[in-house]
Amino acid sequence: MIYDCPPDAWNPSTQGPKIFSIAVPESTLGLHFGGLLDSGLNSDITFEVDGELFPAHKLVLAARSPVFKAQLYGPMRERNSNPIHVEDIEAPVFKVYWSLNFSPFNV
Repeated sequence: MIYDCPPDAWNPSTQGPKIFSIAVPESTLGLHFGGLLDSGLNSDITFEVDGELFPAHKLVLAARSPVFKAQLYGPMRERNSNPIHVEDIEAPVFKVYWSLNFSPFNV
């Protein structure tokens, strides 16, 4: 095998490594999760609160919350319970919680 190397590749340097600066754009992951939540596109689970339905995505919920992970995939898994009925909370309060859980500032 033959490798092409720049002429100075074999010369030892006493100046140290070069430092490069790379601009990293701000993350839009939270915005994408929020959009996914708002659209309900390809949702695979629904929560029912006071008769109002909230579509969601099991994998996103499990990634964001150990409680949801246990409820949806672990020993707490509720079999054949779609929608999941949520009691002891009013729909407007749940909606605020829901939006904060998927907020761009929390991802």
